[in-house]
Amino acid sequence: MDGKQKELNELKERINASKCEVEKLQKKLLEQIKDEIQTYNDTNPAKLLVLLELKKESMLQCKIEVAEEKKKRDIRDLFICRYDDAQVDLFKQEKVVLDASEFYTEAALYCNDEKERMGAYVKRRDIEDGEKWAPKGTVLIENDGSICRVNCTIYETARFDTLRYKMKKEGILDHYTAGVASDWEIEEVLTYARTFFRIEKPKEKVKK
Repeated sequence: MDGKQKELNELKERINASKCEVEKLQKKLLEQIKDEIQTYNDTNPAKLLVLLELKKESMLQCKIEVAEEKKKRDIRDLFICRYDDAQVDLFKQEKVVLDASEFYTEAALYCNDEKERMGAYVKRRDIEDGEKWAPKGTVLIENDGSICRVNCTIYETARFDTLRYKMKKEGILDHYTAGVASDWEIEEVLTYARTFFRIEKPKEKVKK
């Protein structure tokens, strides 16, 4: 009986100790809750409104950033091209094989987003290494019979991410995600391209 009584006494002590720990935790939690309530009550209502507005703005900014991230387009096959002397735009490259009866054997077509502008880098069949940018007005016939008419003269090209890499090296960009870009990132690169291609800003007319 003495041994069993000893075990019961030890069990009771452990239970009491556990109860004390629980009571301490409950007391600490209640004190924290009281402090939070007191802080809330002591805060100026106008300040609470300001904090609420800041939180709303932060949440809205997060939603905008998420939306922009989803809207980013694939730019891995896109080029920035200088065409018609002082113009720059985003072009997509498409390589085609031309009809055997034509003057050129193959071409890399460059079309802008609106399909309004088309340039071409062509390979001549009668001259070794006779590759060049086709002048405006050049007519190309693909093997499937499709007719392409070059309506702008391209002079220089650079891959989109090549320019972004240069922008980062020059400290213009902090970071970017290779292979994708948002609308505003595309505008930034187009603006930088004018410097990269050494395009001078048009001079303002002097008012008389």
